[in-house]
Amino acid sequence: MEGYRRKGKKRWLACGYGAVNQDDIMVFWLEKGNLQVTAGIRQGDAPSFACVSADKMLYTVSERSEGAYIYRYEIEGDSPVLQKRMKVPGDGLCHLHAGQTALFGSCYLSGHFFAVDYALTKILWLYQPPKSSAIPHAHWIETTERLLYAADLGRDIVRRFELKYGIPQKELSPLPAVSGAGPRQPLCLAGGGLAVANELNSTISFYRDTYKNEKPLIRPASANTQQPNYPGGACQTSDGTIYLCNRGANTAAAFSTGGKPLGEWAVGDWPRGIAADEEWVLAACQRSNEVLCLRRYEQELQREVRMELAGASCVISLPFFLP
Repeated sequence: MEGYRRKGKKRWLACGYGAVNQDDIMVFWLEKGNLQVTAGIRQGDAPSFACVSADKMLYTVSERSEGAYIYRYEIEGDSPVLQKRMKVPGDGLCHLHAGQTALFGSCYLSGHFFAVDYALTKILWLYQPPKSSAIPHAHWIETTERLLYAADLGRDIVRRFELKYGIPQKELSPLPAVSGAGPRQPLCLAGGGLAVANELNSTISFYRDTYKNEKPLIRPASANTQQPNYPGGACQTSDGTIYLCNRGANTAAAFSTGGKPLGEWAVGDWPRGIAADEEWVLAACQRSNEVLCLRRYEQELQREVRMELAGASCVISLPFFLP
């Protein structure tokens, strides 16, 4: 975290789900409580999620009800420049994950999980759950060196696959889960554990060792029980703090890797995505059309600045582009 140590500028990127006739991907700087937008582009087809690969390329989704596309951008100066677009199987492409040798995706509406090469030329792996009375909702993929975790919110399951050369080869038994949890996002933790944000029962599950098939430790995602709550995205900082955004409670909650609640703070309306480092916590709030930036002071968060973005749904750090 060289940029953090010298308290310099930090570059971030945010995507908007509902922007109409306006920019829906924004690049911006944060420095000492000041925010400066340096670039904005219009993809125009619901770019609700983005990720950055090790080769410094930006990939975004097109979360449409019919058809699914991945976009590949190179960041030149402060602006993303489109390099290529690829149509992939499925509908409702909602998530991308940069693996060791492949880019993985999840299609919420059709239930497809897949992998493509980083050049966006071919499908390397494709998985669609077998037919069942429950409708599949593929939501999130997370990988380690040996395993791939795939959260199917509709089928109420986190599937596990064995990886070889970074590509799934064999499906293993699923993670032990709680019926009705609605797993949304697996998050690999420092030390080998795993956390899972559960959308339907408003919890977060902590697994110490997924190889031992042990039942998880389950914590409420929010201490606010006055209204329905649906956890959104989660992230982890290098100091081991887990941040989870709560849609409904409209908060950002913090946990240790062992599952200890560390605090909860109000953010905007319907926070769908979250990103954090040792200095900042950023929440993309879809219904209040903003990216809210909170600064970390020890174990507390304080609102510093906001950026307007229609249907804000994802925010990520651009670590390769620090000055």
